[in-house]
This record gives sequence, C-alpha cells and structure tokens, in this order.
Amino acid sequence: MITKAEIERLSPDEKLELIQTAWAFFVAAPESLPVTEQEKRELRKRSRAHHSNPESSLSEEQFTAQLNQRLGRQN
Repeated sequence: MITKAEIERLSPDEKLELIQTAWAFFVAAPESLPVTEQEKRELRKRSRAHHSNPESSLSEEQFTAQLNQRLGRQN
C-alpha cells in the first residue's frame, strides 16, 4: 500500500499517472465501488442536467486535454 507521504513526494506527472492507473481499475470493475442512494440521486440529477444542456459539461477527452494544457504537456 502506498502511503500519503509517498504520494506527497511524487511529481505532478507521477501523481496524475497514479490517478489514471487507479481509475483504470475502477473502470474495469465498476461494481467494486459502493454507491450510496444519495450518490445515485446526485448522479441522476447531474445526468438530467447534462442531457438538458450538454454544452454545460466536458467530455473525458476534453477534460484531459484541458488538464494537459494546464500542466504544459503535449497530448
């Protein structure tokens, strides 16, 4: 298990890589993440808001591109 102190010593790029690696595990097994009823309600609310105004949110690709731009990285 990686400790908080170890994470704090990582560079921003290394931290982002750690997040991306962890996210890949969750995407591969979404059932491993418990979701409360309150979280489900919030997800439904946000989904309705997105469907009524899709331009109000970013796709994963758009988010990643903006993050990379802020970090000064090439896509």
